Amino acid sequence: MKEKSQTERLKECIELRKQINHLGIDILPEIEALFPIMNDFIRNGISASGKIPIPSIQRTAYYIFSNTTHIVSSITLKNNS
Repeated sequence: MKEKSQTERLKECIELRKQINHLGIDILPEIEALFPIMNDFIRNGISASGKIPIPSIQRTAYYIFSNTTHIVSSITLKNNS
């Protein structure tokens, strides 16, 4: 499998950060915890996935930072129900 270049990883994460900022959730401590994971992905190509509960907005953030080219990195917010 082909791996993403650092530039490709950076572009994906810039898009994700724009979406986070647009939603106004960038100041939440739970979302801030994603940033070091994202930075490690960009700098070192370390893939990561998981979920982070965000009780203040009744959501859970599911994240995938994939270093393989056929998987687009994403953060998805889902309702806690």
